[in-house]
Amino acid sequence: MKVLHINYYDNWTGSGIAANRLHKALLQHSIDSRMLVMQKDSDDQTVILSPLYARALAFCTQRISAQILRLQKSSNISPHSLNLFPNFLMKEIHSIRPDLIHLHWFGGEMFSIGQIPQIPYPLVWTLHDCWGFCGTEHYMDPFHGDNRFESGYTRESRPAADHGLDLDRWIWQKKVSKWKDLNITFAAPSAWMGKMLEKSALWNGRCCHTVANCLDVEQFAPGDRSSVRKQLNIPEDKKVILFGAQSTSHPLKGMNLLREALKILPEKEKYLLISYGGNDKEEYWSDCGISRIHAGLIREPEKIIDLYQAADVFVCPSLVDNFPNTVLEAAACGMPVTAFRTGGLPEMILHRESGFLCPSGESSALAEGIVYCLENRERLSGAARDLVLKRCSPAVAAQQYIKIYEDALAGKKNGAEKG
Repeated sequence: MKVLHINYYDNWTGSGIAANRLHKALLQHSIDSRMLVMQKDSDDQTVILSPLYARALAFCTQRISAQILRLQKSSNISPHSLNLFPNFLMKEIHSIRPDLIHLHWFGGEMFSIGQIPQIPYPLVWTLHDCWGFCGTEHYMDPFHGDNRFESGYTRESRPAADHGLDLDRWIWQKKVSKWKDLNITFAAPSAWMGKMLEKSALWNGRCCHTVANCLDVEQFAPGDRSSVRKQLNIPEDKKVILFGAQSTSHPLKGMNLLREALKILPEKEKYLLISYGGNDKEEYWSDCGISRIHAGLIREPEKIIDLYQAADVFVCPSLVDNFPNTVLEAAACGMPVTAFRTGGLPEMILHRESGFLCPSGESSALAEGIVYCLENRERLSGAARDLVLKRCSPAVAAQQYIKIYEDALAGKKNGAEKG
């Protein structure tokens, strides 16, 4: 069985990291797995970089798309993608000669909406966000309420704050037209995402397999906290709170709510906040009242593992998220996690057993969760890792996906209808 994964990145962003980890897990289980990407950061020979002409075309069409998207004034602050323009990757796909295509994240004009039905191989699509059943948006708006994906993108359902062209409606209608007869099997790392697909107006009851993201549980594991702290010059007597994201300042990542939570913490001199990620500015945190170290944008697993092993609690204040790798990695390293009860996070954290779940958007509850996890760290730590070992090991993910592939190749319509 030869599987070709298609994702924009091979080892960057949440979807890229998740897709790459699955790709490696399949190789370990004797599956002939390949990845086709638009941006390659690794030297892995099984990862294939798209031809230069395809990357150049994507570079141009991304800029055209960005200008078109300006015509829609949306209150939804999540990323938006059109995927209107075809890219000449089919020749490359045919040269690889896969038995099955596994789609992951192909935004950035990697594939157009109209090209997907033209792929002449069985298709499996892992939903890393909501774009597959929404309009141009990658997540529904958590601030203003949004159920257009469920009711259909009618003129009446458009948020009152939006104006300009309704590109969400236009792109959604295009998906309905192009994908109405699409034979495809869906999977998602969280049941939350799968349930939204099922109730979406676009797919109308289509089933979705739930397969959690995986990671190397031998690499991401607890370490000697004391020795790691000495190595990183982190004070032994501090309670270390860890927070990280690709872009820490993005409103969906909830940085402002974490900042408000930190202000509430008593005895602030006991704590040290370590943050990592891009787009961080010192003034964001200046009024928190606790010491902070910013580790910058980290791409090397070894460096991020050091932070997980040195910290006492990981905080994920995201207002909407599918199955964040940061939470998975922290738990694998034996760290309890405090997070909002939103998206797929309740599937990753057992409340008061492996971490703490808070009502979405409540910074006071986030502060309570931080204190709870710190006070109960030893008890929560083992449960956090055990949950990862049970659900998210490479062997578990590989076996689940191999079964999905076998059914897709056999022509079974696992994802065609409910039941």
